[in-house]
Amino acid sequence: MRLWDTEIGVCAFTLRNHTKKVYTIAFSPDGTMLASGSLGGQLNIWSVATGRLIRAFNLGSADIFEVAWNSKGTRLAATSTNAVSLIDMQTMNFIAT
Repeated sequence: MRLWDTEIGVCAFTLRNHTKKVYTIAFSPDGTMLASGSLGGQLNIWSVATGRLIRAFNLGSADIFEVAWNSKGTRLAATSTNAVSLIDMQTMNFIAT
């Protein structure tokens, strides 16, 4: 994936960790993080300021079709082929799967 600086029109970071096609992305409400989900169950959380991978999750072999933050940015939901996973972003742990 590439994260672009739209103010000056250049690629700020190339985000590399997915091994299969990225299917969905969502910025946190405050714009500091980016969640990305891909085929094969990979869910990554990125720092928008640095392009650094904050945390990687593996949801198994189920493809991730959508990621969404709650309004406070404290929880992240990821929908896959067979489940909805909910992550507490303060502890970076699963709340439910």
